[in-house]
Amino acid sequence: MAAGVRETLPPPHLFPEDPDDLTNLITNAIQCNMLRFLPQRKSSNIGTRWWNDDYAKRAAEYRLARRSGDASMEKQALRKATDLRIRMTQWQTLPQNSRNGKQVSRINCAIISGLRAVLPVYEATPLPTLYRESGILPAFELLKYARIRSLDELHPLRQRAFEHVHTRLTQLANLLHGLHDTDIPLLLQNIPSPQKPICSSIHDIHLYTDGSCHNLDSSGGGYIAYQGGQKVISGKFRLHNFAAAVDAEITAIAEGIEAVFRIFPTHFARNLIVFSDSKTAVDIGNGRIPLTSQVQALRIRQFQKDWLLRRRLPHVALGTVIFEWISGHYNNSRNDEADRLAKLGSKLPAPSTHGYTYAASKEIARTLITKCSEDWSEKHTPLRYKRLGIAFRPNPHELIFGRNTLSRLIAVRSGHGDFKQYYVRFHHHSFDSCECGLPKSFEHFFFCRITRYKARKAAGKLRTKDAINWLLGKESGALAFASIWAGDL
Repeated sequence: MAAGVRETLPPPHLFPEDPDDLTNLITNAIQCNMLRFLPQRKSSNIGTRWWNDDYAKRAAEYRLARRSGDASMEKQALRKATDLRIRMTQWQTLPQNSRNGKQVSRINCAIISGLRAVLPVYEATPLPTLYRESGILPAFELLKYARIRSLDELHPLRQRAFEHVHTRLTQLANLLHGLHDTDIPLLLQNIPSPQKPICSSIHDIHLYTDGSCHNLDSSGGGYIAYQGGQKVISGKFRLHNFAAAVDAEITAIAEGIEAVFRIFPTHFARNLIVFSDSKTAVDIGNGRIPLTSQVQALRIRQFQKDWLLRRRLPHVALGTVIFEWISGHYNNSRNDEADRLAKLGSKLPAPSTHGYTYAASKEIARTLITKCSEDWSEKHTPLRYKRLGIAFRPNPHELIFGRNTLSRLIAVRSGHGDFKQYYVRFHHHSFDSCECGLPKSFEHFFFCRITRYKARKAAGKLRTKDAINWLLGKESGALAFASIWAGDL
């Protein structure tokens, strides 16, 4: 509004010399610009973002005072409105909504229309049933997941990033300024060709490494080296909090190679063969730097170069550092020993280093997304689904069924189908009975003389109530339910 007042006023060299005339000139300019912002009718298109009830009240008071003709009352109302406008602009910063509710609602309407078109359901089938049977959540929940993954500025976790209260929700927000060892852009790099298989000799050093992570608060690793069938060095360590298992695997390789250089004489050895059960860690030897623990990965790459520059005897070949993947916990005593050291290392006191690794941040985000999905499912799941123990799954296996079988399954699960209870509930007086002559009910398929033999054969030796709950609530039971109508049994 200040810019509008300056445009209304004449140039400074044309200002009147009398202070009263100058005051009246400025007052009239302010009045003209104030009237431009005042709404004359009720409309959603009138007004600005800073509009609220307090300023509308002051503006209405000024309009009434101006119509009354009382100059003193008019100036007083104008001063109150102007003071409130300036105070709101400079000092009162009110939080604003993201203004995306209307767009998200339109997306949600499109999702619902698509679900009703794809799923063979009745018109009165509840929305939570559609979401569960399709594996698609509402648009507002999908937006929440996207914000968690991208750490959007509008998400509450982003707004609480600088709070000092340390809760489970603020852990993800702290990732914004606490990522550990993941700030190095390594998108463009020379990736060497895969390593060629080399025959091992008795002089080679075999290094076995492993990582252990019971949870993100206790991660550790261990390593053990052999030469000529004899154990030469071993060690264990503990990582900082909020590190994943892959970070422990990568760090174990870096610490193990460094221990070989520092403690064990390498002038007799030709090759250093590293064995690990992590394919991500093994790929570092081929030049594939992961997004997590990049500092440790660069250490490993540097150790590969330093191996070629080591001091060795004249008859010892140059050799190289080789990475081999082995299956974990597969009757390998040396790898089992490294795993035991890693578990002991995870129980050591945590170091003073703080921060999050990239893998840990993804794990926390995945946990929060799962928690949000479970909370939504617990709040919106229909009562019949809760009794049957049917939880929300992103990719329901039931979608592979035909429309006829899927419509029967959803109808029996939700209670919205061609049943007597359904017609009575919605005050329909005409309904069709089953071919066996009995009225249709939710569990009628298990007692009908046409399908009861197949249903009880599919359920096996389960009791009636347990058999019905298994056929309707479990994934394996749903497959058996489909076989009742397909005639596979």
